[in-house]
Amino acid sequence: MLIINMKEKSLKNCPHPALSFVIIRTIKFTTMQEFVLIFRTRKDPHANPSPEQIQARMNWMNTVTSQNKLADKGNRLATGNAKTIKPGNVITDGPYKDTEEFISGYMIVRTATLDEAIELAKTNPILKAGGNIEVRSIL
Repeated sequence: MLIINMKEKSLKNCPHPALSFVIIRTIKFTTMQEFVLIFRTRKDPHANPSPEQIQARMNWMNTVTSQNKLADKGNRLATGNAKTIKPGNVITDGPYKDTEEFISGYMIVRTATLDEAIELAKTNPILKAGGNIEVRSIL
């Protein structure tokens, strides 16, 4: 957010008419931060969504984009070509052995505060389908 207040003040007894006023500016910047939204679901993340679900996702993404809050649209994450490495160099297939949820994808948004990123995430249609969204600040 950029706020600029400008005021003109006359300088009395100034010998140069072109310099007979001073503009005082107040500028306020709001630093934007980046947050990753991590999408999780209990369903197969690669099941084909219905046309209505696709449209709802597209509408939500368009809303984020039109508010100039999209930093990176992210991607869906593969499950079939995945491994989990645990302490002791134990390697298991996929991310599924110890969890009931799947990370289905992520995106990065740019907002002024964590609360603003949360409010944005609360409107995502994955929540209506039983999924959840983790919101984390990017350092």
